[in-house]
Amino acid sequence: MDTALNEGFRKTGTPNISESPLHARRQSRRIMVGPVPVGGGAPISVQSMTNTRTADVGATLQQIAELTAAGCDIVRVAVPKQEDADALAAIVRQSPIPVIADIHFQSKYVFEAIDAGCAAVRVNPGNIRKFDEVGPQICQAATDAGISLRIGVNAGSLDKDLYAKYGGPTPEALVASAMKEARMFEDVGFHDFKISVKHHDPVTMVETYRLLASKGDWPLHLGVTEAGPSWQGTIKSCIAFGALLAEGIGDTIRVSLSAPPVEEVKVGCKILEYLGLRERHFDIISCPSCGRAQVDVIALANAVTDGLKEVTAPIRVAVMGCIVNGPGEAREADLGVASGNGKGQIFIKGKVVETVPEDQIVETLLRYANDIAAHMDQQGSPVVVPITQA
Repeated sequence: MDTALNEGFRKTGTPNISESPLHARRQSRRIMVGPVPVGGGAPISVQSMTNTRTADVGATLQQIAELTAAGCDIVRVAVPKQEDADALAAIVRQSPIPVIADIHFQSKYVFEAIDAGCAAVRVNPGNIRKFDEVGPQICQAATDAGISLRIGVNAGSLDKDLYAKYGGPTPEALVASAMKEARMFEDVGFHDFKISVKHHDPVTMVETYRLLASKGDWPLHLGVTEAGPSWQGTIKSCIAFGALLAEGIGDTIRVSLSAPPVEEVKVGCKILEYLGLRERHFDIISCPSCGRAQVDVIALANAVTDGLKEVTAPIRVAVMGCIVNGPGEAREADLGVASGNGKGQIFIKGKVVETVPEDQIVETLLRYANDIAAHMDQQGSPVVVPITQA
């Protein structure tokens, strides 16, 4: 085991991956959200939003800590009431990641959020009262504080005139709204903003962002709004984000799920990992259940996944259930098992190191996996390129 651990691991890539292997990134200007760069070739950041009452500082900070541990880069907090605005300064001061204040209707909260030290403010000009009058003041306050803004255009809060003109929240309507608001900012010399044009339908969302991306160099925040429960929202987000990011469109993302915010971050990070846009962490390869399988692959894969849920090292584990693809996939992974005939062959970097009875497969895999993960952590968590054995 010690010999196997000390051979064959190679480092590649960098923790800050900005270019997709599928397509060159769209050229956008760069803004800053606190210390996190957005746009201009910066690595794509993952965002989420707390679902606590912002006024409950302790609960909000606890959730921000959980989001940070899951890989979140930027967090947004809702500010619907004065007590929430009053809590911002304490949250900003103690948050480990930049805080964005989410403001609707009341422009006074925008100024209070800026004074509280928020890294950015999300404003929806479509529902801020008298935005034509207060917009320039907001831009000036943001400029003075050195912070950025996000223009948020949603299908559900589209300007009534544009809704009537285009017959609904079409891509053309959403882009027209975003461009109108962008010009409002740019006309007063403010350029430190990103734009989101969200829609609940992934096809409409993709068409909208493609159209907007062709109109200017604004950094773009991707999101499928009101995507739905976890399984449905994950599928929608994977479709939409995968299409756009594979084309180089998008600078920061938020997966919107009717689920705990940490789940949003996990999905967002995995989307970036599998597109080659973020360093890959623990990954499991397992075959589907089929008539060739000679073990309960579903139970085996679930048990291994659950047993390694706390592992952050970039270890790739293959759990295979038959002799057709099993040995090949097991050899290509850092650690693998090819199962059949009541036993499992354990592979480390292409070499069989042990054969164990079926009832010992899980405990054996977990033991080896934890040893390999610890070794990777000591080496600085390299991205592992599996070495194919002849």
